This record gives sequence, structure tokens and C-alpha cells, in this order.
Amino acid sequence: MTQSNHPRVTIVMTARERYALTLAAIDNIACNTSTPYQFTYLDIQSPDWLRDQLKSRPELNVIRFDEPLWPQQARARIVGMIETDYVVFIDNDVQVEPGWLDALVACADETGAGIVGPLYLWGDGTTPEKIHMAGGKLSELHEEGGSVLDEFHQLINEYPEAVAKELYRRPCDFVEYHCMLVRTALVRDGKLLDPDICCVHEHIDTALAARKLGYDVFLEPSARVTYLAFREYMLGDLAIFQDRWAEADAEASIEAFSRKWNVINDNRSFGKVRQFLRTHIARVDPIRLPSRNNADRDAPMRREELRQTRSDLMDFAMERGYQPQELTLLANAYHLAHVLMDGGYRPCGRPFINHLVGTASALIRYDFRAETVAAGLLHSAYTHCPPAQWRSQGRSRDYLCLARRAGQRIGKASPCLYTAQLTLGQAASRFQPN
Repeated sequence: MTQSNHPRVTIVMTARERYALTLAAIDNIACNTSTPYQFTYLDIQSPDWLRDQLKSRPELNVIRFDEPLWPQQARARIVGMIETDYVVFIDNDVQVEPGWLDALVACADETGAGIVGPLYLWGDGTTPEKIHMAGGKLSELHEEGGSVLDEFHQLINEYPEAVAKELYRRPCDFVEYHCMLVRTALVRDGKLLDPDICCVHEHIDTALAARKLGYDVFLEPSARVTYLAFREYMLGDLAIFQDRWAEADAEASIEAFSRKWNVINDNRSFGKVRQFLRTHIARVDPIRLPSRNNADRDAPMRREELRQTRSDLMDFAMERGYQPQELTLLANAYHLAHVLMDGGYRPCGRPFINHLVGTASALIRYDFRAETVAAGLLHSAYTHCPPAQWRSQGRSRDYLCLARRAGQRIGKASPCLYTAQLTLGQAASRFQPN
């Protein structure tokens, strides 16, 4: 988009890990940005519905890629086309606040910084946001054979109002690709954007490269953006999400970063990013990572794989490679289901718990995460629990209250991915039977 003949900034948007929020992010920038800018969207194998919508936006300069590229690789390919003083790299799951771009440009102009980042908030777009990062901090310890490099998100999970005195313009060690302003002269030769460090730690690599060239990185908290980390994920975005956070690609980026900056590749330096990958993937992707125990997940389920008892279910889970912590979750879920369904029978006369175990065994057979299997064990708690149980006294009433509270989201029809990954799985994880 060009709002005057002489914009000083080009905004370059890429898809971070999903497509569903793209159009809202584009509209949000248009509504909350008054300073002149050009707007480029990097269309990397977008789905047809999104490409059709992008075509109807003449204000966008859409650059289409039909090959699988990482956002960092696509950015590196187009930086030679940028003619403005600054470029803002921004993800498609970010909402900006009025004045954000003016504040970033003013900071760069007044400090000479090579890279400027805003105050990053995070939330779902409906509840009060907390701070995601007020500038990044690196801690470096030199050892024989390399250095240990730890990273910190400053003021993470604080409410902005509570730490207002700590939010002022200052240098920091890194900012993130959620939104960062960079001097175009720094990126024009492509060396600042390393195509081999593209899945994780690309933002830290960019900051270190700028520092090596003699440029500072600044936080400008009067520019505020919200990363919609907790907005519901849509099932149609599962494929891009899985590709974006593939374990092998993350490890390749870690190895390239380690080699480039002589950082020791162990969990002191990369434990946090590896933990992020595990928890972030588990929060969204209902399927466990492939292993030798589940190499047949694409084959049809066999009759003998349908289990009906607790012992058979637990044995089956162990055969499929579920770990001790996961087995504990399943055992707790079974016990809770047994309490809730005690005295309940199917029309055929079989105990209702057998049906729940059968459901769970099908989920185990296709390698759903333990939280989803636990939800399978509890999926009829609100529709088939024997009435006497709701009138029962003692601890079973506590179990029912726990299940009822944990499952409040279940009754809400939603196309989001979490419709399957029920909150009851979390209830089972907290439930400890006597």
C-alpha cells in the first residue's frame, strides 16, 4: 500500500504458523497506521481461499511463492526490491495499536538503531493482554570449546500497567519477528537474513549479525503490538503448523546457529527453545510425533486392537510408546471415568466404561496425544453419567465438580482444533485418586 509518494517504510508480512488470521491482520494495520507505508505480503503456498482474497486487495503488493520456503528465506529473496529507508517484518497473527509505526521510525531516527522492536503483548484478542516481551536479553558464558548463550524475555507475563515505570526506550539484545523494524541498508545484501537459520533462533541470529556490523537493537515500548498466541487454531491450519515446527528442521537451525556463533549445543543454550517446541506443538497438534512404535498409524485399525478393559488399554498404550507421564495421565482419566460411570450400562447390557475404553483405544491406535485420549475416556461424562452419581456424597461429588468445571468449553460448538482436545484431559492430569 502506498499512502503518499514518499513512504519511508515497507511493511512485509509473512504467515508465521497459520493462515486464518491473515486478513484480520492486514485490515488491522490499515486501520491503525496513519504514516505513509508500502505493504508487501509474501504469499508462500497459501491456500486457494486466501489467494483469492489477496487478489481482491489492490493495495497489497503480493509476491507469490509456489515452493516451500521458510519466512526467513522468503524475506531474504525480496529485500533487494525494497526501496524505502526502513522495512518492518511482521507476522500475520499480530494486531498493532495506533501510532505503532511512527514510534518505531522515530526510535530508529533518533538513536541510529539498526533494529527496533515494539512492546510485545500476547493474548487471544478478547481479554486483557500481558507482556510477551519488553526486549530480549542474552546471557553469555564463555567456556572451552565455545560459549553458553541463554535468552530471556524481559517482563514476560506482567501486565503493562503494573510495570509502566520499567517501560521506556532502551537498548536490548534482541527483538522478534512478530514485528521488527530494520534499516533497509542492513538487509539489502541479504547477509543479515541467514537462510540456514530459519525455524528457530532466526531473530537472535539477526540481532547478533546487526550488532557485529556495529548497530544497536532497541526496544520502543510506545509502539505496542499484540501477538495472538492464544487465539483458537483452526483445523485447516494444522498442516502449516506441523511443517513450521518440524523437529528435524528446528534441530537443523539450532545446529547452524551453534556453528555460526560458536555456541555449545546443549540444553543450557537451547533447552528453552526445545521446551517451547514441545509445549507449543502439544498445545495445538493432537497427534504425537512419529516413532518406531507408531509407524503403522496410516493403516486401518484391526479388530483385535480395540480394547475394553483398563489393563488392556494400559498395555496397548505402552506398546504404542506412550511415556510414564502419559500413562499416569491415562490411569487417572480411567479412574475418574470409572467413578463417574459406576453403575452405568449400554443398552446391550455391557458396562458403559467398556465403551469409553474402546474410544480411548482407537485414539491410542492413531497416536493422539495423551490429553486427547484422556478426553476420550471422559467424553460422555455429561450425557451418560448415571443420575445417582450426581446425587452422590463424598469425594465423587468433588470429581464431578472438577469434571464439570474443566469441561465448560466442551458444549460450545466451534470449528477450532481444540474441539477434539478437550479440557477434560487437563482435569484428569490434576486428578489424583486415593
